[in-house]
Amino acid sequence: MKTRILFTSCAVLLAPLVGKVHAQLVLSPTMTYTGEGGSIGTDNLGTGGIAFAKDLIAGGAYSAHTIGHVNDGIFGNSNSWIGDSTDSFVGIGFGSAQTIAAFAFGRDSTGGFGDRAVGLYTIQFTTDSNPAVNFLTNTWSTLGTISLNTDFSLGLIAPAKRHQFDIVSPVSATGFRLIAPGGAAIDELELYTHALTPNLPIPPLAFHLVPGFTVNWNGNDGANFSANGASVPNNLALAANGGVSFSSGDLGPQISVPFHRAINLNDGLYGNANSWIGSDDAPSPFNAGVMLPGLFDVTSIAWGRDNGLDNANGECCTGQLTDRAVGTYTIQRTLDGVSWDTVGILDYNYGVDDTLGGGFTPYFRHEFSLSDGDGGILARGLRVLVPTSGIGEGTAIDEIEIYGTPVPEPASAALMLGGLAVFAGSRRKRA
Repeated sequence: MKTRILFTSCAVLLAPLVGKVHAQLVLSPTMTYTGEGGSIGTDNLGTGGIAFAKDLIAGGAYSAHTIGHVNDGIFGNSNSWIGDSTDSFVGIGFGSAQTIAAFAFGRDSTGGFGDRAVGLYTIQFTTDSNPAVNFLTNTWSTLGTISLNTDFSLGLIAPAKRHQFDIVSPVSATGFRLIAPGGAAIDELELYTHALTPNLPIPPLAFHLVPGFTVNWNGNDGANFSANGASVPNNLALAANGGVSFSSGDLGPQISVPFHRAINLNDGLYGNANSWIGSDDAPSPFNAGVMLPGLFDVTSIAWGRDNGLDNANGECCTGQLTDRAVGTYTIQRTLDGVSWDTVGILDYNYGVDDTLGGGFTPYFRHEFSLSDGDGGILARGLRVLVPTSGIGEGTAIDEIEIYGTPVPEPASAALMLGGLAVFAGSRRKRA
C-alpha cells in the first residue's frame, strides 16, 4: 500500500508544463492547434512534393490506399494511405528547402470513417538533399508529438477529421513526415509556409491545463441516476462520514425554502429539492465544497446539477431540471483549511444530448479523476468555484462526492515509525 506523508515545511514543487491540452488532444509546445475540419488551401505545398512511405497495408493490395493519395488533394477513405507496420510513416519530399510554418492532416475529412485515427503521432523534418528517395537512411529531426485520444478527458470532437497545427518556430526542410500509430490512415498531409487561419471547434467539455495536476473525465454521464431518488454512493464527502459542507452563500434562506443550502451538498440525496444554489449576496468567488475529517489522498470528485427526481423527499418541480449547469468550474483543494490551490478548470459549454450515458450532458452527474503525478492529490477539503450565484441563473449542485483513501498525518507516521523501532529493539534484546 502506498503511504504518502505531507511535510508542510517543504516548498511546493510544480511539474513542468510539457504540452498544450485541448479536448481529446495533447501536443508538444513546439506546435499550436488551430482547428478541426476545413478545406485544403490553394497554397498547400504538399501537392507539389513527392510522397513517400515506409510501407503500405497488405503490401499495396488495396487501390484505395496508396502512397500518392497522401498529397493528391482529395479527402476520403478511398484516397488515403495506410501503413503496414507499427510506427510506419508517410511524408512528402521536395527538391529544395521549403519553409514549413503549418501543417494539417486527417484520417477521413469527409466524416465517412472514424476509425484508424487515435494514437501517438511523431512529427519530423529533414534537410536531406533527396528525402523522397533517402527516407530510410537520412537523418530526421523531431518537431514534437501529437496524441489523438477518444478518452473524453482529452479528446477532440471528431478525431478522424482534418486537424491543423501551426509550428511555433517555422522550420526550413526538404522533407516532412508523420510517424503514425499502427494501422492509422492519412487521407491528406498538407504543408504551408504561413500560419493557418484558426478554425477551432468548441467542445462540449473542455479542460484548461494546470501545471502539476491532471484532471480527467472518464465519460460517465449521469451515473447513479434514478427517477425514484436513488441515494448517493458511499464517499468521503458524506455528512455521515464526517464531511462538513460549506458555501459562499445559500439561496434557501433568502427565498425561505428548506433546501438550496450548503447542507444539501453532502446529504446523500440527488435531485433539485436536495440541491445547493448560491445566494444573491454571496461574495466572489462563488463556491461550494466539503471539508474532510483529516488528510486524504483524493482520487476523484463528482457533482451534478440534478441527477435524480426525488419526489419522496419533497421534489418541487415536475421533470428533471436542465438549467443552471453550463459555465466554467474551478476545482480547488486545501491542505490547511485556509489557503486553496487550483487543481483543474473545466468549461461546461453545451450538451451533446439528453440521454443518460451518451455524450456529455451538463446537468447530469460527472466524475473527474484527480492526480498530481503520484496517485491522487493530497487534500483536507475540496471546493468548486461555480459560474454564478443567485436566484436568477445561479449555478445548482445537488451533491458533491469525493473519493480516496486516508493518509497518515506526519506526527502519526513518526509515532508509527518510532513504535516499529522500539518493537525491533525489543526483539533484539529477547534474542
